[in-house]
Amino acid sequence: MIARALSIVAVAALLAGCAEQRFSRDAYARALYSAPGAAQPSRIVAREIEKLQRAREVGRSSALSSFASSDATLLPGGELAASWTPKLVWMSCDGRFAVSDGRFETADGKVGEYVTSWRRNFSGDYDWLQTMAALDDPQPPKRPEQPAPQPGEIVVDGLVSADGRVAHCKTPPAALPPAADGMTEMRSRDRTLAWRWTADGAGRKFEVMAWTADGWAKVMDHSWPAQEQE
Repeated sequence: MIARALSIVAVAALLAGCAEQRFSRDAYARALYSAPGAAQPSRIVAREIEKLQRAREVGRSSALSSFASSDATLLPGGELAASWTPKLVWMSCDGRFAVSDGRFETADGKVGEYVTSWRRNFSGDYDWLQTMAALDDPQPPKRPEQPAPQPGEIVVDGLVSADGRVAHCKTPPAALPPAADGMTEMRSRDRTLAWRWTADGAGRKFEVMAWTADGWAKVMDHSWPAQEQE
């Protein structure tokens, strides 16, 4: 805790020393890039909300493009959602990579699950890398339509409540538990978070492994059959 506090003071001193100069947003991001506390899952939730707001303004395709990394991959089902809500975020210890997991709804009211991986860019924002989704089968009963608000009534949007977790920071061994045949795998630079996926005619699978105090743990595990209705 003392070392963390000293590091924060050191970063503050660096910024204070530059107070008389023009300090750009990029320079500020570089100064804080490796600062303690960089792994903040709440930033992914905020990014998800920002992406949803952009989708409502300019359309989902444009929003996906503007928030995508240069090597982003839209996996099967990733194009379905008209709205979405993150429920769980796992982030690497260094805060550079994350995976979010949540619920989505299509334009015609169908619902399902999605998962999206993220990478922090040079400016400090997060861009999505892969996103996969699938509709619930069977679909749950539709919620009854709410009556239109009457004059004078106040409508309050529901708050997003998501569980945020950070991988353990002790350097893990190089080896991960073996993946199923045919799965593509990515891993965070600090080796504390890994995610794997596959999609073929038989269905799709997406799983996330995180390094914890007790070793490697599978923290997300989605297996969806092929869905003709998509």
